[in-house]
Amino acid sequence: MLDHSQLFHIGIRVTDIETAMAEVGKHAGVTWASVQDRPMSVWLPGSGLVVLQLALTYSVEGPVHLELLQGPAG
Repeated sequence: MLDHSQLFHIGIRVTDIETAMAEVGKHAGVTWASVQDRPMSVWLPGSGLVVLQLALTYSVEGPVHLELLQGPAG
């Protein structure tokens, strides 16, 4: 059984991180850390380990933080 008190964050993939920050922030009542835009290694089914340019941020408020993640289309 999942112990929700042990969660750090919930990730949400978005197509536009700035729009998502405004909309999710308003509805969830959270503010955001600075957006990080950097290459990251990720595992993709059918492709294996690849490096993608990703933009991400976390909500400042917790205890379970929201993560917004924007990557390339597809």
